[in-house]
Amino acid sequence: SEENSVRFDELVCLLEAGNDEDVKSHLENFHHSDLADAFGLLDKNLRSRLLGFVKDDLDPDLLFELEDHLRHEITDNLSAQEVAEVITEMDSDEAVQVLEDMDLQDRNEILDQVPEEEREDIEIGLAYPEDSAGRRMQTDLVSVGTDWDVGKTIDYLREEEDLPEEFLEIFIVDNDFKPIGTVPSSRVLRTSRDLKMNSIMREMPVLISVNMDKEEVGLTFENYNLVSAGVVNKENKLVGM
Repeated sequence: SEENSVRFDELVCLLEAGNDEDVKSHLENFHHSDLADAFGLLDKNLRSRLLGFVKDDLDPDLLFELEDHLRHEITDNLSAQEVAEVITEMDSDEAVQVLEDMDLQDRNEILDQVPEEEREDIEIGLAYPEDSAGRRMQTDLVSVGTDWDVGKTIDYLREEEDLPEEFLEIFIVDNDFKPIGTVPSSRVLRTSRDLKMNSIMREMPVLISVNMDKEEVGLTFENYNLVSAGVVNKENKLVGM
């Protein structure tokens, strides 16, 4: 847009001749997507100067939005600890995309600095073939048993600390952790506490195999108009979404 173009031109001028405080103030006007676009339009010297302003508190959304070659350029200028701090704040599927094209040694140095729980989720994704659903799935999800009622579910969502920051659906799983349906989180909030979750669920029309090719995943989402889908292993157990 014209507004973004003016904002970018001003950023260039400030990076070339402005003082640090003016640059910092101007950057507050940028959404992470627009800032990612700006990185792609700047020459290398100005990109390096801009990185100096954003690296100390690097926005995970900004790093993920960057084109692959620009993301690599930035991570090459960060320590393993600095990259680890950023990817720890990401969903596991996003962290996998940041790490997957790195040299194995660099990747391992970064993973060594990631807390154990997050590291395990990332390593699960990296273990699957590059173009598979398993490589692209998010391991963080919300699941409850078939015998749970709405009240127990609501209490769990309020009290459990280790849940995704954002989720649209709650998976219903059987005793073998095989998914049988989903309930939109909004429906849970509008339903009586004593009703069973499996009485308000919608049966899952589509499940994605961890080994499904990403192109086939894309077609499946398009054909079924999906927003999300459960990912299952060869035993049909839920392993991601």
